[in-house]
Amino acid sequence: MSATANDERTNFALLKAPITSIAEQMCMLLGRPDARLGAEDIRDVVDRLAAYDVTYLTSGSADTSAVSLYSGPDDVDPVGLVRDLAQAPNARLRDALIALLLRHPEFSTTVRTVFASMQTDDPARRPLLARLLATAALQRMGGALSWTRIDVSDLVSALDLPAPDVGEGDALLKGAAGLLTGPYPIDWIDGWMDVLRHTLAEAKREGAV
Repeated sequence: MSATANDERTNFALLKAPITSIAEQMCMLLGRPDARLGAEDIRDVVDRLAAYDVTYLTSGSADTSAVSLYSGPDDVDPVGLVRDLAQAPNARLRDALIALLLRHPEFSTTVRTVFASMQTDDPARRPLLARLLATAALQRMGGALSWTRIDVSDLVSALDLPAPDVGEGDALLKGAAGLLTGPYPIDWIDGWMDVLRHTLAEAKREGAV
């Protein structure tokens, strides 16, 4: 077996290992202290999301009658946006990655790029992968939206998780949440379903459904 294959096996073994400390779980919930974004940074992230049709979040320029620096997708670096969402200071903002992926499934490759660039001990790494898997599951629950399906077949195989089509996505959604289960009970699925509701509502207002 090659060194690369061994590294991948070790990598996924770490992701499957249970979360045993509240401190580790809180880092995943609140973000790493040295990487948290300030108020101006949060507004910038919300504005960049709006440039990609994700507009349900507050705290952006639109809420203060300010002018956004981003008039459209061409003004936004997808890699930087995904990286900042992964390190955002609250779960609601980090969950917006799911909305971004639902609207723009092509960014699943960007998520993989950011994931691969993170240190294995970065507490944002596991939640980033979990949200990618959750998005693939939620696509099966999207009803009338014809989203391009995100391929996570390699990930579910490596992590021993159900395929997205099993149970119309419900099984994988629970599996993705299971990657984040720790000693403190957190309902990750409720937050992810809320993102789906917001995304469907936005698409309906735009006439996309």
